Amino acid sequence: MLEILGLDQLEQEVYLLLLASGPQPRPDLLDQYGQQAHAALTSLRKRGLVMGVDPVRACKPSLGLAPAMLEWQAALERLRALLPDMDQLFLQANHVPVEQGSVDVLADPAQMREAFQRIHDTARTEVLAFHTAPFKRMIGNDGIPNLHLACCRIIVEEEVLDDPDAVAGLQHSEGIGCEIRMTKHLDHKMVIGDRQLGMVPQYPARHPDEDGSALLIRPGTIMDVLVEQFERRWQAAMPVGSVAQGARPSEAPMSDEDLKILWLLTRGASDRQLQRGLMLSDRTVRRRIEALMERCGVTTRFQLGVYAAQHKLVPALDSPLSQAS
Repeated sequence: MLEILGLDQLEQEVYLLLLASGPQPRPDLLDQYGQQAHAALTSLRKRGLVMGVDPVRACKPSLGLAPAMLEWQAALERLRALLPDMDQLFLQANHVPVEQGSVDVLADPAQMREAFQRIHDTARTEVLAFHTAPFKRMIGNDGIPNLHLACCRIIVEEEVLDDPDAVAGLQHSEGIGCEIRMTKHLDHKMVIGDRQLGMVPQYPARHPDEDGSALLIRPGTIMDVLVEQFERRWQAAMPVGSVAQGARPSEAPMSDEDLKILWLLTRGASDRQLQRGLMLSDRTVRRRIEALMERCGVTTRFQLGVYAAQHKLVPALDSPLSQAS
């Protein structure tokens, strides 16, 4: 716990004892910890954490640690001052465009993955994203870490929700607190972190010059336009959680097989996985899913999964039905 102070295990134990128990006779400390306690007490005294010879007492931490905290703060400031030069060396060594203007062209897929990761890793306030078809997994669960410090808002176009891999990624995102809204169509993919760094395709889909390259965007007019575009689309998009709230399932109870289909869909199962898990043909699986969507008043698999969770149609994880999957 106190490794950050540079204390070894014995020094930590002695210091915590003195903090919790008050002044201690020096012979008692030697009896309890052995002759090594001499060196531990000497080290603690040099750090300003204990005082006295016999008895030995702990100094008030806020006073004893003040000099060390000032030293750490100065060291952090020195490190912070070095970071721009260190980043410059990294970018040059890895052939990433040097940040001079507000826009850089990224033609190498490795550069794009690095930029995508960087946007997510450095965001502390918000991540804004457009997801369009075809869905492309950049890193991990669509690049969104399990423990993200920033809030996250995602707009997906409707076609994306027909891709089981995309549904699984979006459900992961929703599970870590992302807000997700749906719209009929988006012109391009996009991700922006803290309005400080963003990435969009260099050309729209089906453009004659479209080559998979991307633009890395930093603060400026282009960033402002992209953020404004996101906010307009966000206001017009439909919250995924409310897609099917107006519908209700028919009064007839669902079969165990229908419930199992719903359970698998909420976990992003593909048609092939459904066929194997239920021992059904591809045509039968598709027909059953279409029937369930019609019954629940939804139009996509993702909406069906959300509807099932909202209306508690999905079996609990420890139920016999879910164990059978």
